[in-house]
Amino acid sequence: MGGERPVLWGNLAGIASNLIWATTIPVTEILLATWPPLTLAAARLLVAAPGVLLLFPLLRRPLRLGGIPWPVVLRLSCFYMVPSVVLMIWGQDLSDPMAAAIVFTTMPLVSAIIGAVQGTERVRTSLLLGVGLAIAGGVLASGSFAAGAPGFRGGELVLLVSITLWALFSRATVRDLDGHDTLAQSLVTLAAGGATLTLLSAGLTGAGWLPPVAPDGREILLLLWMGCIGIGLSMPLWFVSVRLLGVTVASMHQNLLPFYVVVLAVLLGQGGIGGRTLAGAALVSLGALVAQLPWARMWRGRATSA
Repeated sequence: MGGERPVLWGNLAGIASNLIWATTIPVTEILLATWPPLTLAAARLLVAAPGVLLLFPLLRRPLRLGGIPWPVVLRLSCFYMVPSVVLMIWGQDLSDPMAAAIVFTTMPLVSAIIGAVQGTERVRTSLLLGVGLAIAGGVLASGSFAAGAPGFRGGELVLLVSITLWALFSRATVRDLDGHDTLAQSLVTLAAGGATLTLLSAGLTGAGWLPPVAPDGREILLLLWMGCIGIGLSMPLWFVSVRLLGVTVASMHQNLLPFYVVVLAVLLGQGGIGGRTLAGAALVSLGALVAQLPWARMWRGRATSA
């Protein structure tokens, strides 16, 4: 029973992480109407860091940064996190929304391929079946084919690079910062990434490449929610899920994002949950379950007993 508990907590953390992160989707759309994508990417990471910092006293966790390998943090943030975040926002802007939704569902497959290439993950039949179900469920829940075949505009390739970098970032962070608190992992990578993007954004704005931003009170509140809550809470939970389940299985929970967005819309009185969305959510959940079941070990056990 004790061995089952980490798996349970890993799945709960994955669900909570993506449910919280889903609240950033409509906020991002609102702010992109007046904010340049690069400036918004910098602001959301920079605001997220204080949000994580506040969790230490709230959870009564000691803040220990003395042993943090800062060169490793800078490498993780500058070479993985920062380009992933920038390319994600840029790719969404260049993509057909339906095609973009399909690309996002492939992260479990991308992670599985990376794990196989790196030799850190064995590609099991149950894992491949679970990934297939999660992708199918994500596509179905997003309604990507509800209005006909999606059109590809080129930004989908940018999104694919973005999710590949995010999978690499997640794997490398859990590996290279092993032994450090999950909150500390989130805090230092967000702070380093936010500082890097802020310097880049400020330089481009000063040079006239980006328009300046003068947020009003409403935009500041939206940014605080997106950074402190949407990212500041979801990222530590994401690392917990990755540490307990692995990136491939943890990323399957991301395919429930369309379902969470619909649920949020229903709670706000802006729509209803259709059968397609429910079926998609069920497929994603089934895929995550199948990928975690030790089918090979079960069958070997039966064969031995026979």
